[in-house]
Amino acid sequence: MAKLLHEEVISDEALSHVMSTRGSVSDSRAVLLKAVRDAVHSNYKHLEFFVTVLRKFSETAHIGDTIFEEYRKHFCYYDDDVEESECYLSSRSTSNPESSSFVDREIDKHGDHKILFPHYMKKKFQVMRMKFGSTFFQVRRIFARMKSVNIDEVKDLISDWFSDLKPQLSDKKTINDVLNVLKRKCSIINLHPLENLASELNIEEAEPIIKLYKEKAKDFCMSISVSLCLGEELQAVATSSCLLCETVVFIFNWDPDEHTLQDINDVLLELEPLNRFKYHLQIDKVDLVDNDQSVVDLFKQTQTSLTSGDIDDLNKEIKAKDQEIENFKAIIREKEMKSDTEVMDLQYTLKDKEEKMTAVIKKYEFVQQQLNAKDDEVNALTSELASVKELSESQLQQIEKLKLRLEESHKIIETILSQMKKIQSLTQCKKKLMKTNEATCNVITSFDPSQQKLDITKAVDVLNALKLFDTKKWKTLGLNLGLYLTTLNKFTEDHLTNTVGAWLSCEDDVMEKGGATWQNLIKAVEDTGDKATAEEIRKKL
Repeated sequence: MAKLLHEEVISDEALSHVMSTRGSVSDSRAVLLKAVRDAVHSNYKHLEFFVTVLRKFSETAHIGDTIFEEYRKHFCYYDDDVEESECYLSSRSTSNPESSSFVDREIDKHGDHKILFPHYMKKKFQVMRMKFGSTFFQVRRIFARMKSVNIDEVKDLISDWFSDLKPQLSDKKTINDVLNVLKRKCSIINLHPLENLASELNIEEAEPIIKLYKEKAKDFCMSISVSLCLGEELQAVATSSCLLCETVVFIFNWDPDEHTLQDINDVLLELEPLNRFKYHLQIDKVDLVDNDQSVVDLFKQTQTSLTSGDIDDLNKEIKAKDQEIENFKAIIREKEMKSDTEVMDLQYTLKDKEEKMTAVIKKYEFVQQQLNAKDDEVNALTSELASVKELSESQLQQIEKLKLRLEESHKIIETILSQMKKIQSLTQCKKKLMKTNEATCNVITSFDPSQQKLDITKAVDVLNALKLFDTKKWKTLGLNLGLYLTTLNKFTEDHLTNTVGAWLSCEDDVMEKGGATWQNLIKAVEDTGDKATAEEIRKKL
């Protein structure tokens, strides 16, 4: 009891003092009662927890009931304005004939058993509600990232599961809105709808988050059962022959909001100790104690109301229980010794098996290493062979290409040789023609003075023939005779004289124009537009 009270009520020092006086029951009890009295004096709310701890033990349950009854009478704890949420379940069979006082009176009057739902439980449910919200938020965010989710298909699926949600889903356009509707079918201990939806859509990322929350919800339900002492409380209201109490009433000395009340009801539905009882959630909307001293006085009154006979009976019960505990400890020690021997035998056997298994594993690893080495060699040879094959194929392709190029080269060479032979033949023909032309020209020249070749010695005769020529057209005349413009631009003075000299010297393309002859001079002069001069030269010839 001291260890349980240590959680909320008594200090470390008080617990240590109680533990050090365990040899004397009366001393331990006195130290414990003083520590509780001091704690209640500092904070009257500790009285609620003290009553809860007293009810955990059948030997002290009636004391807790008495304190609670006096507390209720003294502070008018109940009124007529009560909210109830009922759940009907069948009865449970355990035995404890020693419940007395308040429990028996309440059963006789009302057929129910009252259990205080302490105020500190409010924070536990708030924390669990926040964990529920965080989990739903994380999963909703995962759904929102899934671009492939078809909103209409999700709405159809949820409508098939819960037909009553179909009207609410009809106007939802986003996955977040759809999940908010589905959230109404979930609770702080039930995420099955959300879990099933993630499974149907193959959203594996959400599964570990939901699984972790389910474990937390399971642990939370167990902690609530332990905190309410349901195992001990409900054991005190039943016998082996019949059920003394058909209804369990949970009393709240605080006012939970609607959501918290629903969360509490959802959790109580899951608690195994309640699965054979009908229960009520009864909320008493009254002001709590404003005067700490009144609570302390109440505690003192309750303590003094116990007679010496009650204390003696309680001491006898405690001694009997202590003896039972010692006997039970002896049986446990004997079983532990046997268990230790069996454990040692099993350990030796297990160690032997482990050694054999280790040897087998090492042999397997050695063989595996050899196989891996062989595999590496085979892979290396295969890779090398593939490289050689690839290289050979590449070389063959290159050889084929070279062969084709060589054949093309032979064809080109043959073509070139054929063309060279033709060119050589044409060259010979050209030489013969040139000789023939030259001979013909010589013959013609001998009969036609205009076709005679002129040289630089004829410069004076040519200049005399050009006396009437317009010297301003000297550059045009030079171009007509076959001289280059670059050559003509070099003449800065005596333009006509220098032009005639270059023409008679057969510079530039003069030979291409037919050479330096009177006939070519006459034609060049005519091309400048000076036909009179050209006619004079022709007459002189």
